[in-house]
Formats: sequence, structure tokens, C-alpha cells
Amino acid sequence: MGVFYIIAISQAIFLAVFLLVKRRKTLANIVLSLFLITITISLFVKYAYEVELIYDYQFLLGLDSGIPFLYGPFMWMYAALLTGKKTKILWLDAWHLIPFLLQYVFMGFYFFPMDVGQKVDFYDTMLLGNMPSIFLLANVIKAMHAALYFYFTFRLVKASQGNLKNYFSSWQKANYEWLSILVRLMIPFAVLKIIVALTFYTDLLVRPGVVSFILDLSLFVLIYVVGYYALSRPSLFELSGMEMSSKYVNPIIDANESSVLFNRLTEFMKTENPYLKSDLSLNELAQRMELKPKVLSQIINENSGSNFFHFVNSYRVEHFKAELTQEGNQQFTLIAIAEKSGFASKTTFNQMFKKFQGMTPREYVKQAFKVE
Repeated sequence: MGVFYIIAISQAIFLAVFLLVKRRKTLANIVLSLFLITITISLFVKYAYEVELIYDYQFLLGLDSGIPFLYGPFMWMYAALLTGKKTKILWLDAWHLIPFLLQYVFMGFYFFPMDVGQKVDFYDTMLLGNMPSIFLLANVIKAMHAALYFYFTFRLVKASQGNLKNYFSSWQKANYEWLSILVRLMIPFAVLKIIVALTFYTDLLVRPGVVSFILDLSLFVLIYVVGYYALSRPSLFELSGMEMSSKYVNPIIDANESSVLFNRLTEFMKTENPYLKSDLSLNELAQRMELKPKVLSQIINENSGSNFFHFVNSYRVEHFKAELTQEGNQQFTLIAIAEKSGFASKTTFNQMFKKFQGMTPREYVKQAFKVE
């Protein structure tokens, strides 16, 4: 079992350092690194107890007691930074650390004053399912705290998914998938924490020590998944946030100026073809046109009656239709031509083509070119 902890700890340290030394270091990566470091500390204390290092390093006893109060805040903060809900961390955000700090105040009264022998005995009896009621209550609070944060994180990610089409032309590439996977991994973790807490209250056949190890195993899986994505898709960790500014409440520019700028936008779309870049974003297009993202969003909404996603993909559909008539393109598949037109996926291509043409791409080809 000690080998399991060594592998998990080593990988967590490697990933934390990997994220911190990346050339494009982001605030979200720093938070994720801190999250991995807290997991490392927790697993190391468990390892020290497992191999009896705890007798040589007595200060480790109880060191990890407040760390579970950090899992939820770190995950929520990472999601908030990655989706653009937050762009920086303020001093007011320190309130998320209050339960973490209170846990050590609690330990200062009830655990740290014990001598080493009493502390080790406490750990031994705890893993056998015996624990003072006040410590049982603390465990339940930790479990509920994590579950509550993961719930709000899940809601944040789902809400962000609904807003992506206002800011990205190919929202599948906005790395929502990665964040969604990470959050879904934390949900069973929260459930396991609740189970661990309940095993101390009930006479369940499963020993609390066994369930606690399963909980540590779920952390190992989390570390492995982060490692897999960090090494196989490093671009996921180069995001500085999705920069989703809230949609304008009051018009930023008047209707006349909006109309003039929209004409300029349509001309730019026809001459510069920015839609051919599959991962074109609102912020990028606004920068190229030397406009504020909120202004560009208002222009598109007011004059086209659609969001950024549909606006850009309407040009891609037209480009695809034009490409079909070009000599030599008959040798290419419809998907290949769609990709040349800026579409990032077959699903988006089919959906957008049917939306704007009222038929599938294949039906259009048959009708336009009399293909039997």
C-alpha cells in the first residue's frame, strides 16, 4: 500500500511543478497546482502513518485535518477562472478559507495538546471506527462542505456551457469538455467522503479504514486524469480564461453607430475571411477589428438577430457552398471541404448547414448538382 502512496505523491508533485513552470502560466493553473499540492500533503500524511514515519515526524499528526476544506474552494476557483466567471483573486475571496482555518483552531483545542502516544492511539482507534462525537461531526461537515462546493462548481460549468455560443465560433474547442470531466470526477469523490463520514456513525460491514483508502484511490485517479490531459493535450493548460464578459445590459453604442459598424464587420468578414480559423473567438475578432468585445457582441446581436456562434458559422456555410463549385474540389469529401471552410467538427457542420439551408449538406449537393 505504501507504493501506491509514493506513486500518487510523486505524480502530484510532478504535475504541480509542470503547471507552475509552463511558459504561459495562468492564474487558473496556479490554483490547480495548489489543489494538487494540498492533495500531496494529505496523501503524504497517510503514507507517513502507513510506514510508521509518524513517530519520527510527529508534527505530521493532524497536519492534514483541514485540507479537505480546501478541495471544494480550489475546484470552484479553478472553474471560475477557467470559465471567466472570475478574472482575478481578491482579498475578499479569503472567506473561502474560513472553514479550513477554523478546523485548525478546533484541532488546537482538542487534538494538538495530546502527546504523541495519545495522537497515534487516536489514529489507530479512528481507523477501527471509534471516534469522539465532536470529531465525527467535523468529518460530516467536511463531507457536506465538499459536496456543496462541487455542486456549485457543476452549476457554474453548466451555466458557462450555455454562454459559450456568444463568445466562440466552435464551442467544442473552448475546453468545456476538460472542465466538465474534472468536475464529474469530483462528484463521486464527494459521495465517498460522505460514505466515510457515515461509516463512523453506523455499523456498516465496511471498515472505515478501507473506505478511507478507496477515497485516497479516487484522489489518485484524479491525479492520473490531470496528468493524462496535461501531457497529451498541454494546450488545455494554456488558457487564460474564457474571458466571457457579461452581455451588455444597456446599449453601449446607439443604433446608427451600430449599423455603421455592422456594415464594416460584414465587409471585414467578406474580405479577410476570419471565419476560416476554426477556433475564432469573439475576443479575437474584436481585437482584429479594434473594437471592445462587448461592442462587437452588441453589433452582432442587434443587426443579425443571432449570437456570435451562429453569425460566424453562417459565413462558413456560404463559404462551403462556394467551395463546392470550385473546380478540383470534387475529389474532396464534404467533411474535408467543411474543414477548409472553418468548421471544427462534423456535428456542428451538419447542424449549422441544416439551420441555414433547411436541408442536409448531402441533400443540398444532390439538389444543386443533380447528383443521383
